[in-house]
Amino acid sequence: MIKKISIFGITDVGRSRTHNEDDFAICKDLSNHKWGFKRGEVHSFSELGALLIVADGMGGENAGEVASNLAQATVKEDFDQLEEAPDSTAEKEEFLAKSILRAHQAVVNHQHKNLETAGMGTTLVIAWVIEDLVHVAWSGDSRCYIYNGQQSLYPFTEDHSLVWKMVEDNQMTPEEARVHPESNIVTQSLGDEKNPPQPSVKTAKLFKGNRLILCSDGLNGMLSDEQI
Repeated sequence: MIKKISIFGITDVGRSRTHNEDDFAICKDLSNHKWGFKRGEVHSFSELGALLIVADGMGGENAGEVASNLAQATVKEDFDQLEEAPDSTAEKEEFLAKSILRAHQAVVNHQHKNLETAGMGTTLVIAWVIEDLVHVAWSGDSRCYIYNGQQSLYPFTEDHSLVWKMVEDNQMTPEEARVHPESNIVTQSLGDEKNPPQPSVKTAKLFKGNRLILCSDGLNGMLSDEQI
């Protein structure tokens, strides 16, 4: 069983945008609600494990950054109220999927009350590391990678996007999808009341030395998996 973990997060506006619509949250100790991190810090796992959240807001002037902040804050609220972990993998995955749906509803409700934010939305990916497993749920094209230091890097999640569907249908390679002019078209996200998300969930066993990477397409759209 994995006993130690080190967590780090960063976000940057980049070179092409005037403001940052990404948001993230890290809880290094869910049992004691210890949100945040210190770079280079190594700490022991608690009973409820650790949590990683990344949200990529959409909507530009229509407050994409508000949507991404609402999404991660809603997930944070769900886990702050969690007193004990569900028993089975399926129940943990269901908890994550329901949290994404709650986050979606929070974004929808905000638009109803603040009409100037109509049309905003966000992607969302969550990784819950507990014992020797990682449970991942997501909606949109923000990703989770699991890297073992040996095999080539490849996303653990499957993008909910137009071009990734073409990758799955063997119509293009992942690298061709990355540079495709329609790579920004997602097939689901949070915030559209008429098209609610249908979160995907996956679980994997972790081993000593594994690295998890959660990111928005601001990273994997700029760099190839090999460069990452």
